[in-house]
Amino acid sequence: MSPGWCAPHALMACRPATLDAQAHPARKAQPPKPPGRVIHSSAGIARFPGMNRLPGSIILLTRICITAGTPGPPEREKNGPEARGEMKVYLDGRILDAEEACLPLNDRGVLFGDGLFETIRAYRGSPFRLDRHLARLREGCRVLRISGIPGNDEIEEAIHALYRENVGEGDAYVRLTVTGGDFDGTRNLTRSSAPRFFIMVKPLEGYPPEFYGRGVRVTVSSVRRNSRSPLSRIKTNNYLEPLYAKQEAADRGYDDALFLNTEGYLAEGSTSNLFLVSGGTVKTPHADCGILPGITREAVLELCAELGLPAEEGFYALEDLKAAEEAFLTMTTGEIIPIREVDGFRLSGPCPGAVTSRLMRAYRDLVETEISA
Repeated sequence: MSPGWCAPHALMACRPATLDAQAHPARKAQPPKPPGRVIHSSAGIARFPGMNRLPGSIILLTRICITAGTPGPPEREKNGPEARGEMKVYLDGRILDAEEACLPLNDRGVLFGDGLFETIRAYRGSPFRLDRHLARLREGCRVLRISGIPGNDEIEEAIHALYRENVGEGDAYVRLTVTGGDFDGTRNLTRSSAPRFFIMVKPLEGYPPEFYGRGVRVTVSSVRRNSRSPLSRIKTNNYLEPLYAKQEAADRGYDDALFLNTEGYLAEGSTSNLFLVSGGTVKTPHADCGILPGITREAVLELCAELGLPAEEGFYALEDLKAAEEAFLTMTTGEIIPIREVDGFRLSGPCPGAVTSRLMRAYRDLVETEISA
């Protein structure tokens, strides 16, 4: 096992067995166990629960490794660089083995979720609308007062290099991440160090085909989007609200979740933007509803104008969605995914509907045109 290996769960330093016995007299020190996986940090070596514990004092971990993804289910066969532990990543100007790329544990991104990210789909290695993703990323940096991330040309070159190393053919998932840099004790947006910037590129794992053919079932999350928060409009590393909403959906037996905002209007999907089609008009929640201005959302509105489809941004209630003939979600990795059911209520039109199907085809045509240019 290479020295940069990281456990997929949270990092923690283990107490030596001798200290456990001192802290808990009734608990006897356990006999040695077979060697476990090891993390090398700038402070030394640490092992994880169920592995050998080291003699001596507690080890303090000071760095956390970046990995290109967590292992998939055992029955899923993967033969690419990720499965072989040969993934490359970009970190602060260098392309490294994923297992060698580390962040300090005092990074503000680790401690506070301070930072931003972008997810981009690269079609046959060409990142779709990269310039717009980078513009949104830089706007988020402006809001969080982060400066000093690489230029657009360097980022694009790194994406292409990682695609060649990690993917080679087909579509790819691209993740750009900015962190707030070292924490110096200042608990505001004042920063004393440069941000950290890393890129991961790996084969795209698409959504199930039935999502496109039959549509998805969604539920309304108990979480509300704060329409007055500037953070609702940028893609921050603090991603717990979408994760919480997705878990709610899974617990209820649904495919995904929708957010209302604090005023009770429709906002967006857990990781997507929302559209509905009513009376032939394509409608989507206004930016002032506390949504992330999605790149795919923007493309769909452009397509509506080109196709002569009436489109508007507005403030809509949940009842408006249930009364619509069609609805769909838009996202970078999944493109356009139709919705067939909301909290057990089946939308009245076919799924996917005529307008949704037309936009799905037009979007794929747009992608082909732009990446072939």
